[in-house]
Amino acid sequence: MKAPVVVVNFKVYQEAEGDRAFRLAKTCQKVSTETGVLMAVCPPHLWAASIARVLEIPVYAQSVNPLPPGSGTGFITPSMLHSTDIAGTLINHSEHRIPA
Repeated sequence: MKAPVVVVNFKVYQEAEGDRAFRLAKTCQKVSTETGVLMAVCPPHLWAASIARVLEIPVYAQSVNPLPPGSGTGFITPSMLHSTDIAGTLINHSEHRIPA
C-alpha cells in the first residue's frame, strides 16, 4: 500500500448506518479516484464485508479480537476477517483497546 493513506473511520455514528454507510464508502472511493489520494474506510462490522465486496479502495475492520476460533460471543477473530474481502483492521484503537 502506498502512503499517505487517508483512513475514514465510520465509528458507530447514525450517519454511517445501513445504506448511508454504503453511500459514505462510495463517496470516499470517488474522492480517492478524483484526487489520486489513497483512501481506506472502516465501516461498522455489520456492513464491512458487504461494503468490501463493492469497493475498489481498501476496507478495514474497526477492530479485531486476539482469540482463536471457538467460544467468544460477539468477538471478531483474525480468521473471520481473513475469510472476507476486508483488507485489514485497526488495532488497539483508543476506543477498543486490546488487553495486555
